[in-house]
Amino acid sequence: MNIFLNELSFKEANSKEQSHEWIFNLLQTYKAAQSKGFTDIKAPSNFALLPLSVNYKVTDFLHNEYKKRKDEIDFLLSISYNEPYIDDILSKEDENKNRLHEFLYNDLNACGLGAAHLLNSMSISLDNDPQWDKTSIGLLKSFFNDETNKIVQEPIKINHVSKPSHIDSHQKWIENKKRKSLFDGKELWLKRKDKFPNLIFCERVKKQITDLGNVHFEQVKNDLFELDDFCSRYQEGSLDVHKFPKLTPESEGRLNKLKDKLTFECPDKENRLFSLHTRYTPGPGRIYIYLHVDDSSKHNKLIIGYIGRKID
Repeated sequence: MNIFLNELSFKEANSKEQSHEWIFNLLQTYKAAQSKGFTDIKAPSNFALLPLSVNYKVTDFLHNEYKKRKDEIDFLLSISYNEPYIDDILSKEDENKNRLHEFLYNDLNACGLGAAHLLNSMSISLDNDPQWDKTSIGLLKSFFNDETNKIVQEPIKINHVSKPSHIDSHQKWIENKKRKSLFDGKELWLKRKDKFPNLIFCERVKKQITDLGNVHFEQVKNDLFELDDFCSRYQEGSLDVHKFPKLTPESEGRLNKLKDKLTFECPDKENRLFSLHTRYTPGPGRIYIYLHVDDSSKHNKLIIGYIGRKID
């Protein structure tokens, strides 16, 4: 699991010594996160140029303190060379530069905090200000809605730590994240029957899943787990898909126009017209589902027929 560095927490300390203390505390917080399963810390590509004190940046710390603070130096170096960087990850996933998410914290672009949201993870900050002494951080998320052709803004919360004691407050979330841990689309496909017992995957979805990039994979994976959990609550009786807020049907006009493109062959060799879908971003991502009832068990399952860009 990756944890994402909040670059906005870097500022000029009153002295170099104070900034050294900040770095030491950051290392201790990261060690606490490591003990819970986090294995990497991701930072923006300009990490070495972030400020620590007056005329004193991360790169100066690396050059000046290598004989005195080996643990902190090794820690900072591990961040400095941990590619891909946050901005590289986000730009790689952006298929249309005008549709990339924007995340604002107090009107400032928040790269690390935004990446933590998109990748369903947690952010970590320097413990140098009361605003970072919190276990969640609020952001304003802006993104392009391809169905309304408008920019949508919504407030969101990011899991966050800035001191070791914060880690324990996220224990339940961390355990749930470990339960849903899958490295990539190939592993998801191989383990689909164990991880998603209430979902049926069409064969065509295999390549679509394995081709997903990091950001899209995390969003799709999260939606699939939510759909599976939703089904598990309907062991008996009819599943009301309208109670799953992320699911929306295609318009009658699009169904008539795109009938052939929205008809997918299912594992039982039946061709079905798919209308219900969830959306994922950046870009116009879609997951098409079809409600299926097993006649032998009367158990509700969902068929996953398509994962990819909006069909036009």
